[in-house]
Amino acid sequence: MLEVFNNFDTLLKGFWMVAIPSSVIFIIQMILTFIGSDASDGTSADFDGDLNGGDTPFQLFSFRNLMNFLLGFSWTGISFYKIINNQLLILNIVKFFTKLIQVELTDREDKKGGWGTRIRT
Repeated sequence: MLEVFNNFDTLLKGFWMVAIPSSVIFIIQMILTFIGSDASDGTSADFDGDLNGGDTPFQLFSFRNLMNFLLGFSWTGISFYKIINNQLLILNIVKFFTKLIQVELTDREDKKGGWGTRIRT
């Protein structure tokens, strides 16, 4: 297995070196989300108040968003590596538009109360 990895091009090695750790962290985050261990998501209030009435801002820079970006970036690069001839330029353009679509879909689902939102009791 290590021989196969050593025969990859440098760009493809980089994609795999980002994809494997980000996939493992993503799976851990997903399991923790399903069992309810990350219910706070960095917003711990130390007062009594009504937090259900207001809109929460879109958290652009969070660890979860970083892992989602790296996951999509690396797996898109691996998926299109053999298909695209001018790999560095076109691959980065394809990855950029893939990430724009992913961020837009995630933002829409968060606003509708879908994937990323949690029920606070």
